[in-house]
Amino acid sequence: MTNINQLLIDTLSGHGPVYPDIYEGDESKYLTFNYPDEVGALYGDNRPRRTIVYVQVHLYLDDKEPYQTEKLQICVQLREAGFSWPEVTIEHEEDTHKRRIIFETKIKNFLEWEE
Repeated sequence: MTNINQLLIDTLSGHGPVYPDIYEGDESKYLTFNYPDEVGALYGDNRPRRTIVYVQVHLYLDDKEPYQTEKLQICVQLREAGFSWPEVTIEHEEDTHKRRIIFETKIKNFLEWEE
């Protein structure tokens, strides 16, 4: 079974700190990720052989910082790491003067069953 947390951290670490769920540090640019859903797939013998893990990656950066190149780099890096090409949503948080770029993607994960 792939350690998806570590895969995300290794894949995206060039863009700033990468943390599951919440970042509590002082960096102005950082990434968090979470898993909104996981479903069984490729069934055999009444059990899944794989799961499909849905992932949201959130890039936070100052709202004045250019982001187009970095957005594309993250999409490419996720794809090269085995994730699907992400759907991207860009939001502006007026109260924090941050831009949040949300990458929604998924990855297949193998399951090993103990007999």
